Amino acid sequence: VNQYVEGEHEIIAYGDEWKDLPDADQSTYKTMLDVLKDMSQKILTLLPGDNRQLAEIVRGIDDLSFLTYICAANIEIGASKRQEILETPALKDRVLILLDLMQKYK
Repeated sequence: VNQYVEGEHEIIAYGDEWKDLPDADQSTYKTMLDVLKDMSQKILTLLPGDNRQLAEIVRGIDDLSFLTYICAANIEIGASKRQEILETPALKDRVLILLDLMQKYK
């Protein structure tokens, strides 16, 4: 956020896109994507109800950064930990933090 304006009933924020910091090679990212997808699939099988559509969506995501944001937004963790994950600029670091948390839910 570069600037924000407080209105009577809202806050308007202005900012720029936050790009991931490249911190690994493409083969490492591919492996991390596969591991994150696998872990997500295993967690989905533990949840009650029919999660086949969610599992299909996870299988279809090929963007590691996007999948980390989806997982971080939906895992049961406190707001401060979620914010820590979302604010981690290095993709590999963000994935490793998330995988550690997800391992505890598996």
